[in-house]
Amino acid sequence: MAKVTTAPDIFDQMGERWEDELGEGWETSPHFLIVTEDADKAAAGLQAASPRLFRVNGRGQEVDLATHDPNDYTPNWVSDVYITSEGLVIYVDTKGDLPKGMADTMLRIVVEELLAADASAHVTAAPADWEVLGTYAPAASGN
Repeated sequence: MAKVTTAPDIFDQMGERWEDELGEGWETSPHFLIVTEDADKAAAGLQAASPRLFRVNGRGQEVDLATHDPNDYTPNWVSDVYITSEGLVIYVDTKGDLPKGMADTMLRIVVEELLAADASAHVTAAPADWEVLGTYAPAASGN
């Protein structure tokens, strides 16, 4: 059975907290580092998470992009699954702002999809100087 843990201060590691009058959130676009011994399963989980992450609005709701209000705040882009020296990374461009509802939902989605892929992992923030070594591509099947 897979087990996924998360860094308790993951979003504080990614960026500065907003001023109180702006509500709860961070000045960042989230970059989730997945430390795992099973890159294939973890990458499959992150690839399944990607379209869901793209649909998270500022209030933390997963919306239908075809019918949602175009003024509703959703990410610009979700990266491929990147390989780094520390583990796998998925980056979500939220225009440099990450409301708490959006952050919490994105983390929940990453954890759900890692568990669904049966990938044991630790989810944390990628270090500030993370470097892409490549884009994850699943091993070719022998079919």
